[in-house]
Amino acid sequence: MTDPLNYEAVALTPTPNGVRFLSAGDTLRRYCVFDLASAYEVTSIGYVPNQNLHSLRGIRFVVATTPALEGAAQRFCDLHPEAGPCVVVTTEKLYNEFSGGRPDICALRNFLRMLYVRASTPAEAPQMLLIVGAANYDLRKTSDFLFPTYQSRESLFPPASFGSDDFFGFLDDPEGFWGEGTAFPRDPRWYDPRDQTQQDHLLDIGIARLPVYSAADLEAYLEKLTDYLQNPAAKGPWLQKIILFSDYKDNGLHTQQAEAIANQIQLTMPYLDLVKLYIDRYPAQPRASGLVFPEAQKALMAQLDQGAFIAHYVGHGNEYALQGFEFFPNASVRQLQNIGRYLFFVTATCEWGKWDEAPEVRSGGIEALFLPRRGAIGLLTSTRKVYASLNFQLTQIFYQELSQAWQTARRALLGQVMQATKNRTIGGALGINSRSYSFLGDPFLPLGLPAYDVVVTEINGDPPSAAAPDTLRPLRAVRVRGEIRDAGGALQSDFSGEVAFNVWDKPLTRQTLISRTLFTAQDILLFSGSATVQNGRFELTFYLPVDLIPEPGRGRVSLWAQASSGQTAAGSETRLVICCPDTLPPSLPPPTIRLFLNDTTWVNGGWTDPNPLLLAFLYDSLGINLSPLAVGRELKATLNGQDYFLSPYYRARRDQPNQGTLEYRFSNLPEGQYHLRLRAFNLAGQEGSAETAFLVVEKGQLKLGRVFNYPNPFTTATRFCFEHNQPGQPLEARVFIYTVTGRLVQTLSAPIPTQNTFSQDLFWDGLDSYGDKLGRGVYLYRLEVRNLATGETAHAQEKLVILR
Repeated sequence: MTDPLNYEAVALTPTPNGVRFLSAGDTLRRYCVFDLASAYEVTSIGYVPNQNLHSLRGIRFVVATTPALEGAAQRFCDLHPEAGPCVVVTTEKLYNEFSGGRPDICALRNFLRMLYVRASTPAEAPQMLLIVGAANYDLRKTSDFLFPTYQSRESLFPPASFGSDDFFGFLDDPEGFWGEGTAFPRDPRWYDPRDQTQQDHLLDIGIARLPVYSAADLEAYLEKLTDYLQNPAAKGPWLQKIILFSDYKDNGLHTQQAEAIANQIQLTMPYLDLVKLYIDRYPAQPRASGLVFPEAQKALMAQLDQGAFIAHYVGHGNEYALQGFEFFPNASVRQLQNIGRYLFFVTATCEWGKWDEAPEVRSGGIEALFLPRRGAIGLLTSTRKVYASLNFQLTQIFYQELSQAWQTARRALLGQVMQATKNRTIGGALGINSRSYSFLGDPFLPLGLPAYDVVVTEINGDPPSAAAPDTLRPLRAVRVRGEIRDAGGALQSDFSGEVAFNVWDKPLTRQTLISRTLFTAQDILLFSGSATVQNGRFELTFYLPVDLIPEPGRGRVSLWAQASSGQTAAGSETRLVICCPDTLPPSLPPPTIRLFLNDTTWVNGGWTDPNPLLLAFLYDSLGINLSPLAVGRELKATLNGQDYFLSPYYRARRDQPNQGTLEYRFSNLPEGQYHLRLRAFNLAGQEGSAETAFLVVEKGQLKLGRVFNYPNPFTTATRFCFEHNQPGQPLEARVFIYTVTGRLVQTLSAPIPTQNTFSQDLFWDGLDSYGDKLGRGVYLYRLEVRNLATGETAHAQEKLVILR
C-alpha cells in the first residue's frame, strides 16, 4: 500500500504460527494485512441513474430542491421564460456530482461556482438562485421537504448566530470558506488562519428561499404566484399603499424608526400612499399580560385585508406573533382575507420568518407565505434575534435599492434588490444582523411597481403651479385632466384603461398616546373616484365635502392607472391648496341607498351563512361623504347595535363620482336574527339610510327555508325559490308537482349554483310531463334538495295556483 493508487498483492508463505513474506528493504514500505473472510461485502443499495450536471453552462436561473418537489419546482422555470436558461437540480443530483454522494451544503455552492467560472460573459453567469424547501439548524434531520442551509459557528449567543443561504452566493475565488466577519469576540477554533481579513464576502447572485413544509405549501404558493404574474385583476390601486405599523415600547424608538422610513419613502417614491398604524395611536387596554390594543388590531386587519404594496412592521416579535399575542399572532395571520391582493411583508423584528427549525416550528411569516389565494407573496424577514438599530439600517438600504430600481428602470426584481441590499450590509455587527435576514419568495418576483407615470396636466383649466397653486373649495366643481407618460415624459397614446383618484386633505402633526412620539399623517380622504383613460389622457369632474380642515394648506392627489393589458402607472400632485368653504350647503335630496346581502337577489328576512357580504348601491347628485372629519355623518353600518365605519370600502363608479358601490364582508357572526341599518351622507351633510333583516344559519344538516314560487298565481310560467344553509356545496334540486288528488303531473330538476344561500334556478312553464298545458286550479308541489357530495337530502311542500 506504499502507493495507494497502485497497490500490489504480496505472496504469503504459511508458517506454524501464521504467515511470512519477503520484501525488498531498499525503501520504507507500507503494508495492510487483513482476513478476506472477515471483510465487509459490498451491498447494492440502489440504482444511480446517469446524470451530468457538469455539462451545463449558460444557466441564468437555478432552482434547487428535493427529489420529492422536483416536478412542481419546474413550474418556476415555466413561469419565468424571460429569466433565460433555467435548471432544476435536486439534493440527490448535487450530492452525487459535487460531494461524492454525501450530504454537504458545499455541493450547491460548488455547482453554482462551476456555472459562474464557466461563463465567458456576465450574461452567461447565473443570476438567481431559488431554494425550494424548508430547513433545520440540525443538519442531521432529514425529510422529503428539507433542503439544508448554512449555520453559523456561533450557536450559544442568539444575536450572533444565524442560518443563511448567503453562503451559496459567494462564488469568487477563494470564497468557499466563510470567515463570517463579525464584531463579536472570535474563537480561534472557528476561524481559518489563512483568512487574514475575517471579512464577509459579496453575493454574486440573487438568492431566495421558498421554505415549504409540504407539497401543499408549494402548490398554494405557485397558485398565488401565477395569479400575481398573469392575472391583471391581481393589480390595482392597493399597490399604491404602504402600511407601516410599529410597537410602542422602548420609548417610541420603533415608531421613530417607522416614521423615518416613511419620510424616506415619501421622498424617493412620492406616488405611494402611506398608512401609518402606529400601535399607540390607538387607546390601550390593560390586561394581566400587559397592554393590548384592540382598535389597532382591528384597523390593521382591515387594512391588510384590502391589500397593499408592502406591509412594514417595526418592533418586537417572535415566531408566533408581531408585537404581542393579542395584536398580530399567527392565528390572525391565518384569518387574513386579502384574496387576490397579495402583500409583501418587511418585518424589522426577531424571528417572525424563522424557517430553519422545520417541521417543529411554523412561524408567522411561513403561515402568511403559504395561505391559499391570500396572505403574502414574499417576505423580507429574520430567522434569529436581531437588533433594532441594525434592522433600521438594513431596511433603509432596502428601500434605497428599491426606489433606485424604480427610478432607473420602472421595474425591480426582488432577488436583485436583496442582493444589492445584502452587499451594502456586510462586515461587523451589521453583517451578522444582515445574515439573519432572508428573502422568502420568488427571486424573479417583479414587485408591483408602476411602469409609467400619471401626470396631472390641468386643475380647473390651469396647469399645476408651485408658485400659484389652484385652490380647491368644498361644494365647488373640481376638474382634473392628466396624461400617462413614460419616465422620459412622452405621452403613452396606446394606454387605455382606468385611473383611480384619491384626494387627501392637508397633512397633520399627530402624537402617539403612550410614547408621545410626533409623526406627520396625510390620511384624511376627501374624495375617491375613477375615470376612463383613452389614448393616454383622462378627465374627471368631482366635488369636495364640507367636512375638511378649515385652515388652507397643501392637499394631495394620488393616482393609479391600469390599462386593459395589465400595464400600470401611478403619480401624485401636491401643487394645490385645499381651503375652507365659502358657500352654504344647498338644499338637495338625501342620498338613495339600495341595500342587499350577498347579491342583488336578496330578500329581506332571508338566510345567510356566518360571513355575509354587505352589498349596497349609493347615489347622490353631489356625491357620498367619505371624510373622517364628518363626525356623526360617517358612512356607517349598524348591525344589532354595533357600528362599522365603511368609508374605505366604498368605490365610486367610473366617470360618475356621484354614485358607487359599497362592499363589506362580515365575519364569524353567531347564529341568530340580525337587523342591519346603513347610513350615508352627501357632501352637504344630508342623510340617507336603508335597512334589512336576516337570519344567520350555520352549515350543518341540510335545511330549507322560505320555499315559494313566483309569481303565484301564474298564467304562463313561474320560478321556484328557496333558501338553504349549505353555500359552496354541490346541490341538486327536484320539484314534484301533483294534482290535489295526488297524481304526479311533472318532475323538474336542476343543479343549484350555491355561492349564496338563496336559489331561484328552477323554472316551470306550466306544462305537464307530456308537454300539454295544465288546467287552471290548485296544485301541490314537493321540493327536494340533495347534497351530491354527502347524499344528504331535505324537502318541503307548498302549493301553487294556475290561472288560464
